[in-house]
Amino acid sequence: MIEGSLYNAPKNLLKDKVILVTGGGSGIGRQAGLTFTAFGAEVILLGKNSSNLNETYSLFEKNNPIPTARNTIRGTYRYGNIS
Repeated sequence: MIEGSLYNAPKNLLKDKVILVTGGGSGIGRQAGLTFTAFGAEVILLGKNSSNLNETYSLFEKNNPIPTARNTIRGTYRYGNIS
């Protein structure tokens, strides 16, 4: 359960879903990605700052140690910019 929430969403609520988050290296985008992953989604993060994306990757690994989160973030970083 997310702290302060009255709704107890099941941990697999977003299982088999793929969510693209822009601005995933910091702020709302980072938190959204962490939350979506906590509920079972595969998350693709996009961002302009590769060091921020690496920080976010570390947070995903620490908070949600599931293979889909780790692989997705590494894959997003590897391909670099999307124009």
